[in-house]
Amino acid sequence: MTPSPRFALDPNSLQRQLGEATYTRAREVYVMQKVSDDMEITQSGSQDWQLRASVQGSGRESYWVEINAEVTPWGEITAWNSD
Repeated sequence: MTPSPRFALDPNSLQRQLGEATYTRAREVYVMQKVSDDMEITQSGSQDWQLRASVQGSGRESYWVEINAEVTPWGEITAWNSD
């Protein structure tokens, strides 16, 4: 059975890919609602996804973050890069 296209991440694979310190900081930013609601998630290939979002920095200014990830149909991140 082939899963339908959707975007869901396995948090354990995300933690393995990022490392403990980066994962903890990224989770904190997300939980503290510093990621804007206008996040864009697009599928650019069978396993290629692009996430783009505005993040509130420690000052008044927000900044854009773009992440490209290879994600299996089961949500496991196999590779990623960011600007």
